[in-house]
Formats: sequence, structure tokens, C-alpha cells
Amino acid sequence: LFEETPMRDVVSWNGVIAAHAHHECGKQAIQLFQQMQLECVVPNKVTLVSTIDACASEVMISEGKRVHARIMGCGFEGEVAENNAILNMYGKCGRVEHARKMFDTMEKRDVISWSSLAAAYTQHGYGSEAIQLFDQMQIEGVLPNKVTYVSLLDACASQSALAEGKVIHTHIHDGRAESDLVVGNALMNMYSKCHSLMTARKIFDGMHRRDVVSWTTLIAGYVEYGHGEEALKCFRHMNDARVRPNAVTYVCVLNACGIVGSLEIGKYIDAEVRKQGLLWNNVLLGTALIDMYSKFGALEKAQEVCEKLLVQDVIPWNALLTGYCEHGLGQEALNCFRSMHDKGIRPDVVTYVCILKASSIVRSIEVGEDIDTQVRKQGLLQKNIVLGTALLDMYSKCGKLDKAREVFEQLPVRDVVSWNAMIAGYAQNGLGEEALRCFRQMQNEGVYPDVVS
Repeated sequence: LFEETPMRDVVSWNGVIAAHAHHECGKQAIQLFQQMQLECVVPNKVTLVSTIDACASEVMISEGKRVHARIMGCGFEGEVAENNAILNMYGKCGRVEHARKMFDTMEKRDVISWSSLAAAYTQHGYGSEAIQLFDQMQIEGVLPNKVTYVSLLDACASQSALAEGKVIHTHIHDGRAESDLVVGNALMNMYSKCHSLMTARKIFDGMHRRDVVSWTTLIAGYVEYGHGEEALKCFRHMNDARVRPNAVTYVCVLNACGIVGSLEIGKYIDAEVRKQGLLWNNVLLGTALIDMYSKFGALEKAQEVCEKLLVQDVIPWNALLTGYCEHGLGQEALNCFRSMHDKGIRPDVVTYVCILKASSIVRSIEVGEDIDTQVRKQGLLQKNIVLGTALLDMYSKCGKLDKAREVFEQLPVRDVVSWNAMIAGYAQNGLGEEALRCFRQMQNEGVYPDVVS
């Protein structure tokens, strides 16, 4: 309709830009905004707010800054709606300091301003700052809304701040927001993450309406605390209630199968996710399935899932490598690593740790030395103690104790695990005196021995 309109004024452009922004087609909205200017149509407040919302949804900070400058140039920056849109854009794009600066310079702030800043803090790992914001809101007499409460509860969950979460829960109860489904789900998640699973269950039982997020939050809580049977029971009740699971639910249930040792249920989940077409495009679900099969030693099935994933990512391949190493199948792990290389998948630290372990199993010093070269080239040895320990363990197992000692001396920090690897290397190669000397040195440096030592 827009393309067929002979005379397109600012209202027409606003309609089509806002439609694209509202329906998460942010890139198209920004392209339309650029086209509008090329056709010499002057944007107004509505245009600029819709466009900056599109920049937020697409995390396009450069374009967002340009639109912010345009808003300032037009003299619209003093108005609350425009300022909220700018604040939200900076928050969504991870520019939390810019969002805070915007918030502090606003002469007028409404609950949306506070909610946007709380969401920015929570989404980007500043949970403590989000919780402090709640205290500031109370001092200024600003009443939070449901959106604010959800961000604050998520912040408490990320910080395991149970006391603060309980205070916010009291405010929610007094404001009668507890019956809201999204708020109820956030409360459950907060209590679950703060080690109060019984309270999370109590909230779940008291909810008048439950969706897939409610059920999944409860299942995830049971899995996190090792209650696999309860998680599977909850999953059965969910099916009885005719609530359709999503990919996250299936990931949690597969983890529960690993806890209780139920390959049969794991195979059932595999069949379900394939039937629904959820598996091949979902890296997390694919990884959970690989991990589940690996735990049961069904590594052929794990490899089949890994190779058929449409999104070839390092995470599922690492899960497969870990499975092979845990079952002592070093050669299979090395073959898997070669397949990764052929598919152009870039290894990460976890990959290198697995391959060093595989090299130790098969005593392949050539592969181990090649990984050593790659690790040093990328400067990873000085940054990661787990990787360094795996490297010295590989050299020890392959009888290259001079190389193992060299790696050991270069570690930025030496914990009990790295000392144990060095002591074990000496002991396993018949160098008892060196092992005992290493043991004494460990204690002299203030590292306490454990059972392995």
C-alpha cells in the first residue's frame, strides 16, 4: 500500500517505519528512514522515536547515535518519550554508561525511564546497580510497574540477593502485581536462583495461570539442584496440563536424564525435538542432546547429532570431544578434532584442553606440541590456568618432564591442581625425589595439599 501511494507525506512514512520497528524488522525500518531523507521528507518526533527503537532492536549503535544527534538538532531531547527511547537504545546496545548519563541529565523521568535503566543494568551484568536503583526509586517516591519489577527480580537472581528479592516481593504483593504471569515467573526464577526452591514451588502452586516459562523455570530449578526425578515428574505434569515444551524445556529435561541415568527418556526427547524440527537450528539443544548421549557412552549417536546440526558451532563439538575424553577414547577425540578443522570450526580454550587430554590418553606428543604452538601463538597460556595445567599434564604423561616443568614455571598462577599435575608427572616417571621436592616447594609457597597431592 505504501509503495502504491502517489503522495507520501511524513504520516505515511511514519506508518510504514513504525510498523517495521514494531514487528522486529529493525533493519528495514532504518533503511526506510534513510530512503525518506533521500526523498527530502523531513522526519518528525514520531519518525525519530520509531527509528531509534529500530536501532535498539537491531543493536545498531552507530545509527542510533546519528538519530540521537538528529533528535538533539531538532530540539526534541527535552521531552520524556524521546529521552526514554534514547535511553532504551543505549541500554539495548550495551552502552550502559551512556544510558546512565542520559538518565541523569533528564529533567523529567517517568516509570519507563527507571524501568529502561534497570533493564539495561540487568541485561549487561550490573545487577548490584539495578538493585541500588530500586532504593533510589523508593527515596524519590516512584512506584515501579510490572516491567521494573521483572528487571529488578532478574538482577536479584543474578546476584543471589535473596534479602533484596524478598523486599521487592513484599512491594509486589502490596501493589497486587503478584498475579501477573510474567512477574510470577520472575519471582519463581529469583527464588530458584537464590537457593529457595521450596518458595519457588510455593509460588508456582499458587499461580492461577501457568505458561511454558513457569513450568520450565521450575524444571530448571530442580535440575540445578540435582533433583532429576522431581524435574522429570514436573515435565510429565506439564504434558498432562497440555502445555507445549519449548527448546529450553527440552534442554533442562535432557540434563535431568543425565542426573537420573535415564537413556530411555533421553531418546524420547530426541524423537520429540526431531519431530518438531527444533533440533537442527538450536545449538544449545543440540549440545544438551550430545552431552546426554555422551554421559551414557552412546558416542556414535552423539556424533550423529553433532554432524547433522545446521549451525556448526564450537560448543556442541566441545561436548562431543569431552564425551570421548571422559570415556578414554583419545583417538576418536583426535579424529573428531580433525573433522572440526575440516569444517572450518575455530577451536577455543575448551577444545584445546580436550585435545591435550586426548593426546595424553594416546601419548601423542606430536599433536600435543602442535596445540602448544597454537596456544602460545594466541597468548592463551598466560591467561588460562586450566589450559596451562592440561598442557603440563600432557607433557608429563608423554614423558617430557623438562617441557612440563617449563610450562609449569610459566603459569601466571599455580593452584593445587597444577602442583598436583607436576608432582604426578615426576612420580609416574619414577622421579620420586623430584616429586617430594616439588611437594615441599608447594607448601613453602602457601598452597595446601589435597587428597590428590
